[in-house]
Amino acid sequence: MAEREKLLKACRKVYNDSRTELRKELEEFVAGIQQEIERMKQQTAEREKELKQAQENELNGKGADTVTIRKFFIMKETRRNCLIKNLLREAGRKNRMRS
Repeated sequence: MAEREKLLKACRKVYNDSRTELRKELEEFVAGIQQEIERMKQQTAEREKELKQAQENELNGKGADTVTIRKFFIMKETRRNCLIKNLLREAGRKNRMRS
């Protein structure tokens, strides 16, 4: 019986240590994603400001800045694809770790 208790205690310690490590890793991953989201929000706000200025310029007869408009949509799509790719890569890595 004492042998079984030692084994259970060792298993419990390994489980708790693993759980703590995984939670820490998850928290770091989530914090990284949140930082990326905030950075992307800031960039999007800056691009929207550029677009509004371009629209205002067009309405005032200065013409459309089509380069800025194209840059905004290309940047937005690229960032979105990059974020999705990173999320899928991390999810796959987590699944492989658990296997």
